[in-house]
Amino acid sequence: MAQKSLGNTGLIQATKNHLHLRNTPDAEPTFRHDNSIGCPDLTMTQGAFLANQCTWKVLEEENNSDHQYLKINLHTNTDTYSYLRLKTEFGGHSRFIKNFRSHVNIIYTAIVQVESKQDLDQATEKLQKTIFNSCLYSYKIKGVASSPQVTWWRQEFEIRKTELCGLRRRNQTEHGEEMNKFEEMYKDKRAKCKGDLLKAKRKSFRSLCIIKPLLNTASSPPNSSNNKDRQKEALPNHLL
Repeated sequence: MAQKSLGNTGLIQATKNHLHLRNTPDAEPTFRHDNSIGCPDLTMTQGAFLANQCTWKVLEEENNSDHQYLKINLHTNTDTYSYLRLKTEFGGHSRFIKNFRSHVNIIYTAIVQVESKQDLDQATEKLQKTIFNSCLYSYKIKGVASSPQVTWWRQEFEIRKTELCGLRRRNQTEHGEEMNKFEEMYKDKRAKCKGDLLKAKRKSFRSLCIIKPLLNTASSPPNSSNNKDRQKEALPNHLL
C-alpha cells in the first residue's frame, strides 16, 4: 500500500512539473541484488521536444555494482554564440563619437522614411551594425582567458573511476565476508588506478617540457653555437 501511494505521489509530481518518463517499458531491470530486482533508476525530461529527442537503454555490461549502466542519447543540435568584449575603461570614446557621427545623417534618414514594419526592422539593423562597427574601430577587444586543456585524462580513467564508485557502494551495502572481499578489491583497484594516473600526468608533463623549449628555439639557426646550450637549459630534467 505504501509503494502504491509513493508511486501515485511521484506521478502527481511529474504531471505537475510537465515531466516525461524516458524509461523503456520492456527494458531489463536496472537494479539487481541477491534475489531482488527492480527499476528504481528513473530518467525524466521536462518538455515534449526534449522527450522526443532522447533515447534510453539499459546496457548489459557486467560491473561490481547493484545498478546497471544506462545509456542516454540526446539527438539535438545546439548552436553556441560568442560575443566580443571591448576595452572601454581606458578611453577611446572620442574616437567612437567621431566615427559614429559620420553615419548619423544616413541612419536618421532611414528612420524618418519608415513606413512599415519591414522598414523599421531594416533601419534598426542598420543602426546596430553601425554602432558595432564603430566600437570595433574605436576600442580594443578583450582577451578571453582559456582554461588549460587536460591531455592526460582518457576515457579509460573515466571507466575505472565508475568501477571504483560501484565497488565502494557495494562495500557499503554488504556485510561480513562479502564486505571484506569488496573492500580488498576496492583498495587494490584504487592503488593501481592511482599509480596509472601519476604515470599519465608525469608523461604529459614530460612531453610538455620537451615540446615548448623546442618551439621557443625554433627561430634560432640550426647550426648556431648556443642552440644546444639553450635546449639543455630549457629542459627541467631535475624536476622529473
